[in-house]
Amino acid sequence: MHTVSRKVGHAMERFPQHAPQLRRLLGEDEMFADLCTEYGEAVEAIQRWRTPNNTTTRQQIAELLELREELETEIRTKLSRNNDTR
Repeated sequence: MHTVSRKVGHAMERFPQHAPQLRRLLGEDEMFADLCTEYGEAVEAIQRWRTPNNTTTRQQIAELLELREELETEIRTKLSRNNDTR
């Protein structure tokens, strides 16, 4: 079993009910692993940009929130499709 990176761990935290399926897909599907990594990067950027001394604009944060939502939808869709075939 491979170790889950911190960035991919954000997908695990968001979809804990799908943890076994996530682990399996991460090992089988490189594009899915990239998707989860990108999701983790978006989550971490949002966390960084929401700090009190950050000069990030509301528009930039809104764009990142939208990206995170789109990535969540993609992950959810992949999990749903994979669940139907197993």
